[in-house]
Amino acid sequence: MAVSDREIGELIGDVKAIKRDMTRMENDTKDIKAAVDRFNSRFDQMDGAWKLAVWGSGIVGALGMFALTKALPFAFGLLPRI
Repeated sequence: MAVSDREIGELIGDVKAIKRDMTRMENDTKDIKAAVDRFNSRFDQMDGAWKLAVWGSGIVGALGMFALTKALPFAFGLLPRI
């Protein structure tokens, strides 16, 4: 079975196209990996921030409840005088 020069040329062209596509896919994969790494680093930074936000909202809520139940009634004279 003989292979013609034209068929060999087509195969070489196909191999070159596959190599070019693989290079593009490799670059795209690197770009995707870089984007995922950037997302992970931002997520790691946010990891501590949401804990601080929850802690801070707890403190603000406790101070607000104290103000509503103790400080404001005392300030407006709503508590019984002793």
